[in-house]
Amino acid sequence: MKQVSFHAANQSQAEEMTAYFNSLPAYIQESILQSGASFSSKAEMMQCVSALTELR
Repeated sequence: MKQVSFHAANQSQAEEMTAYFNSLPAYIQESILQSGASFSSKAEMMQCVSALTELR
């Protein structure tokens, strides 16, 4: 099973990123997982989500 990779600066940021990821619709989560993307910030993940939703 693939897992999204977070490279957060601290535990608080990692928890925030995890909560954001878990709040996303299942099809967005799956797209991120399938891509193998890695994120270092919530803002970076939000940019990716924005790009994915524009494709839809």
